[in-house]
Amino acid sequence: PGTALLAASQSLARGRVAHRLFEVLPALPSDRQQDAAQRLIAGEADMPADTGQQIVSDVMRVMAMPELAALFGHDALAEVSVSGVVAGNGVAGQIDRLHVGPDRVLIADFKTGPMPPTAPPAYIRQLALYAALLEQIYPDHQIVTWLVWTEATAVQEITETARADALTALVSAA
Repeated sequence: PGTALLAASQSLARGRVAHRLFEVLPALPSDRQQDAAQRLIAGEADMPADTGQQIVSDVMRVMAMPELAALFGHDALAEVSVSGVVAGNGVAGQIDRLHVGPDRVLIADFKTGPMPPTAPPAYIRQLALYAALLEQIYPDHQIVTWLVWTEATAVQEITETARADALTALVSAA
C-alpha cells in the first residue's frame, strides 16, 4: 500500500507541475520560457531532478506542436473555471487551456500519464460537460475538445459524437 500511495502522490505532483508550466510559460516570451521552467522545477524540493527535467521537456514539446498554437497564443486562457447546468445537473470544473476564435472554441485537457489506446470514459465525460457548458455561451461556434497527452506528445480529439454519447449515458444513469 505504501508503494501505491507514493506512486499516486508522485503522479499528482507531476501533473500539478506540468499544469503550472502550461499556465505560466505561454505568457512569457519564448526566450524566457526555459529559464522560468527551470526556476519552477527548482522549487520542487521533493521532485527528483531528472523527473523535473522530463516534465519540462514534455511541456516544451507539447507547446511546440503546430496544431496547438492557438491554445498557447496571447489570446488563449489558462485554468478557466466553468460552471452551469447541463441536462438539469449542476456542473463545475476547470478547463486547462481555452481558445475562443471567431467561429471555433478549443478546449484542451492535459494528461501527464501514459496515453491509453482509447480515451477513458471519465475523460470523455469531463470534456463533454465542458463542451456542453460552452455551447450555451457560444451557440454559433464549433466546439473542439482535445485530450493532450504530454508524455506521448499527442492530441486525442474527443468528437462531438463521443461527447453526445457520454452525455446520454450520464443522463440515463441519473
